[in-house]
Amino acid sequence: MRKLIYCIADGMADVPAYCEHGITPLRAASTPVLDTMARHSVAGLCHVIPHGLPPDSDVGNMALMGYDPLQYHTGRGPIEALGMDAGRLPDGSISSGDLVWRLSLVCAEGRSQVLRDAHGGGVTNDQADRLAALFDSALYAFSGGSLRVFANETYRHILVQRGGASLPEANLPVPGPHTLLGQSLSASAAVYSAVLHQAMEIMNRIAAEDTSPPNAVWLWGQGPLPVLPAFAAQHGLKVCMVAGVSLLRGLGRAAGMQVVEDASFTGTPDTDLKAKARAAITFLENGGDATFIHVEAPDHCAHAGDAAGKQASLEAFDRELLAPLVSAMPEAVFVVTCDHLTSSVTRTHERGAVPFMIHRKGLEFLPCDEFSEEGCSGLGEVESGPALLELAKRFL
Repeated sequence: MRKLIYCIADGMADVPAYCEHGITPLRAASTPVLDTMARHSVAGLCHVIPHGLPPDSDVGNMALMGYDPLQYHTGRGPIEALGMDAGRLPDGSISSGDLVWRLSLVCAEGRSQVLRDAHGGGVTNDQADRLAALFDSALYAFSGGSLRVFANETYRHILVQRGGASLPEANLPVPGPHTLLGQSLSASAAVYSAVLHQAMEIMNRIAAEDTSPPNAVWLWGQGPLPVLPAFAAQHGLKVCMVAGVSLLRGLGRAAGMQVVEDASFTGTPDTDLKAKARAAITFLENGGDATFIHVEAPDHCAHAGDAAGKQASLEAFDRELLAPLVSAMPEAVFVVTCDHLTSSVTRTHERGAVPFMIHRKGLEFLPCDEFSEEGCSGLGEVESGPALLELAKRFL
């Protein structure tokens, strides 16, 4: 049986209508490996995000891994908690009855806290660790231990609400901060319960008094810990996850995958793509059947409004990840796609189908000449992420 290699470039696709002359960063990028693969592929558009759920990475990547988010998704916070380093989230820190929130460090201005940066203003891990420790101490005293904060990475952190899974706030429709750019956080915070509203005010005061870039927090993506059936049992494939962000490590652990970690794997353009390729190749050469490789950099750049950086990250994806993978695994089946659209103009996720291709050496079925949003339009359409996985397995 052939090996299966999933390469997910987070937020790779853009919105042509928002881009100058309709040229997206993906279309502008020089991606000779991608384009060559696309000429021997089944290509088209995939409707990764189910109706009724936000076009976010927790939803999209879960779907691409073959799990229906409408059935299994509980929230972004608990998935990221599963992906945290053990030392940052000690055993027993979260129980099945707890509510786990994603705590984002953000930058806002004015009395109404107009959101200007949803990703912490370049906050470092050391700065964020200090803030998280201050938050935890203050909230522990405020709540008698029912609210705890655990540091994760840069602007992404976790707040655990003991016994909160059964409280009304478990079902609050709280938007992610990336959807609130230019809006008042003070007005949006009206949705929180009184306890959480007070907790956020405490943390905002601490953040505003600190010298690091973020001066406010946002709680969102809440839910209890997810329970996923094991990927190997469902698909008969020994699989690993290669990723640099806790969200994907958490999804991999929830699915029972072997999670490959390395300090050089990051969620920014400085991630070591060649090391990710080597890790996947080593796993596959030593008895593995499939691998999911996730790259966060395109999404990171798009959220910063950096179209040129997004283009450069996609060129690196082609040159430093795909090229060595194809060279080492020429007979493998490759799936290249993304979890959602991320506009470099609006700096947020957008709804819409994303380009995909299933490549196998010599395959001539529904190829495209250029792997891009436009190049994959007018070809086949796949109804969901799980359906894309099932289609890919037919070529093994």
